[in-house]
This record gives sequence, structure tokens and C-alpha cells, in this order.
Amino acid sequence: MVTGVVLGENVQWKHKSNGSTTFNAITFNTNVLGDAAKYAVVSTYNLTVMNAAVTDEGTYRCTAGTTDYDANLIVADLPSAVAITWAGEPNAGELVNLTCTATNGRPTPNLRWLINGVDFTNSAILETNSVTNAGYGNSVSNLPLNLNTNMNDKLAVCYVAYEGWNDAMNATLVLQINGSASLKMSGMVMTFIIAVLAVM
Repeated sequence: MVTGVVLGENVQWKHKSNGSTTFNAITFNTNVLGDAAKYAVVSTYNLTVMNAAVTDEGTYRCTAGTTDYDANLIVADLPSAVAITWAGEPNAGELVNLTCTATNGRPTPNLRWLINGVDFTNSAILETNSVTNAGYGNSVSNLPLNLNTNMNDKLAVCYVAYEGWNDAMNATLVLQINGSASLKMSGMVMTFIIAVLAVM
């Protein structure tokens, strides 16, 4: 984000696609030099990439005066599904294994665990598998959990997370100790997310 420039200096945005060595100019000050349906300059020199697609990935360079600032753009395609399963007996005092699977996401996302609002992510083991050349794959997180009666009817929630977006999707398991568990999934309302990692 450009907050101000010295009088007489210009601001220009350029884009270098992944695998390329060449930056292509897309704006100069408030003028769009590239595709006006793809790019817009808003709030004085800030670049907006509209309808982001995989082809928009790469490095975006903002040159303000003689200083360059780079940001890497990753376009993520949300998993087709996220689900929780568990192995073990739902009895107080038992150790069960909760498994969260996010299927066919690009890139493979991180998975976060909250049990009754408490973060258990650091107690889980995250793995990825079936990753294609295009970057699509599955994320699987296994969480061992010691059950107790205080957990009865509490929620175990697995969140699909990307850089800058910790709750892109989620699956929720209602812990019913000494009984069955019910499962629901929510959050599948968007197809794409843009994660921007700034590099100074």
C-alpha cells in the first residue's frame, strides 16, 4: 500500500509471472497500462487485481520514486470438501484420534483445530498427499484427544487456513461422550482467496 510520495516522484506497478525473468508494466501513477478489466488503481496508487486467476500469480513490484517494493501473489482454490472423522470409543477417559481431511485444495492448506474454543493445533500432525503438478492436493491433520465428561456436547472444529485467512472453510464435530457424534460442514461460500506475502 502506497501512503504517500515525494512531490515529483512517480509510482509504477509491474508484474513478473512465475518462471519469468521480465517485469511488465501494468500501471503508471493512476493510469492503467495493462488490461483495464484486470487491474485498477484505487486509493491513490494501490493496485487491485480483479477476478484473480492462476495466471495472475507471480511477483508484483511497486516502484515509488527510486525504491522498489515486491509482493508475491498466490491464488488459492479452496478444497472441494473438508470433513472430520474419528477413531476410538466415545467414552470419558478414552484417547480418540480425530482426523480432518481437506480434499483437492490448491495450494494444500494448513488445518487448525479448536476444541470448545481452545486451540489444539500444536497437538496435531499435519500431512499432505496426492499433490499434482498443478499444486492440487489433500491436507490431513490427525489430533489425538483425551476425552472427559466436560467435553460432552462441545465442538471440535477443524479450520482450513491460508496465509491471511484462518477460517476459509471448516468442519465441526459435536463431541457426544458415551454416545454418537454428529458432523456438519460449513464455510463453502467462496471459490478463490488471494494470499499476498509482502517482501521488503
